[in-house]
Amino acid sequence: MNITVDTSNTEISSVDGIIYSKDKDEVYFCPMGKTGVVSLPNTINMIDKGAFSSCSKITSLIIPSSVNDIREYAFYGCSGLTSLTIKTIVPPTITTTSFGNVPKTIPIYVPCGSINNYKSSPNWNSFTNIHSSDSLFTILNAIICQGQSYTLNGFNEDS
Repeated sequence: MNITVDTSNTEISSVDGIIYSKDKDEVYFCPMGKTGVVSLPNTINMIDKGAFSSCSKITSLIIPSSVNDIREYAFYGCSGLTSLTIKTIVPPTITTTSFGNVPKTIPIYVPCGSINNYKSSPNWNSFTNIHSSDSLFTILNAIICQGQSYTLNGFNEDS
């Protein structure tokens, strides 16, 4: 299913069948028939209540670093998700229902060095498979991040 919005509409717009605010800073609606990978534009700040509810054919979701709020039921029933990539260091605000009926064991990929932010953040901490999306490797429980500098003692000089 694909939804198109007339370009003269002053309130909403559509990209790849998904409905956004005109300036594309909010996601309002995704049709349930949407399949595969969904990568949201870098302009998005908020994902609205129920925007992707019951989109069970979406397999992977990429949320840009601009998102700071994911409303209740936003991804409720997206049971086909097999991975989630979130590009923001500070976890977006979510509710207990934002990812309701989404398996809590799916891999969630977050920026290097922000794993503990997600593991200790309310409601994100219910996910059990959080990984760094850009780490090179792990040594003695320390994550080595791509593009970071380290001292001879192993401390990140950029922290």
